[in-house]
Amino acid sequence: MDAKADPEALRAASVFLDTGKYDEAQAIVVRASEVAPRDPNVVALRAEIDLARWKRDRISGKAQLAVDGFLRAAELSGDPASRAAYQRNAAVVMSEQGQTEQAVLTLRAARKAVPEDLQTALFLAQVLSSSSDADHEEIRTLYESVLVLDPETYPAEVGLAMLDLQQGSFIAARDRIASLRDSRPNDRDLRLLHARIERLSGRPSVAVGLLSVVSQSDRVAANMTFEYAAALLTTGRWLDAELAFDFHSASNPEDPQLLDWAQALHGLAIGEARRNPEAQTSADRWAGRVARQRGGA
Repeated sequence: MDAKADPEALRAASVFLDTGKYDEAQAIVVRASEVAPRDPNVVALRAEIDLARWKRDRISGKAQLAVDGFLRAAELSGDPASRAAYQRNAAVVMSEQGQTEQAVLTLRAARKAVPEDLQTALFLAQVLSSSSDADHEEIRTLYESVLVLDPETYPAEVGLAMLDLQQGSFIAARDRIASLRDSRPNDRDLRLLHARIERLSGRPSVAVGLLSVVSQSDRVAANMTFEYAAALLTTGRWLDAELAFDFHSASNPEDPQLLDWAQALHGLAIGEARRNPEAQTSADRWAGRVARQRGGA
């Protein structure tokens, strides 16, 4: 029978890990590995330390060591629920590393072994949603299976609303978000999603109203800035849209999404100019913003 590590020692290592004392945690895990090299709890804890070092210090190779460790812990575990959790942990790191295909395969294996695992189904749906060739029906089935297991699973409801939005089912998306907002009236992310649905469904003035009540400091958040500027632009408030974006870009010059969103808003401005020639001046100014974000003149 394989030896097991001292639970108290592992708890101490976990405390060190949680408080950022990685060297102390590592020392305990190394000693535990000498006693119980096949204990999945030890292998998984070492993977967690590798993951923490990668996230904090970006130490090269630590992310893959974490993936390998979690998968090894899954192989060693005799408990299906624990095995699924370890596989899910590995898939999280894979997804963060851009290894979407590997993450999906790992999550499918975990789901096959423990089909009733809510977190695995939810994360699989979320990872699949990030794929350009996503199967919307499979994703919808996964989210619905999560809600069967737990009708109060908020991320699954949001996921279904996003699917409705992507498929152009604006009324269904609006109804779902309205229901969620009844129970979470102060949830900023829900308000943002509601505004996006309203804008894309042809009701940009409603979107502006939803976001106008958000504090100026909250509107500096990247997603909020883009949605607010897009709604303002689409309602003809071109200068206000430009000011919203300029304020955000001045406050967050290192935001990696600035160029992408300047280009997206430029595209919206061009569309407005086609419908209303008076918007051409704004479209030209957006072209200048794109050039500046690219490092041009």
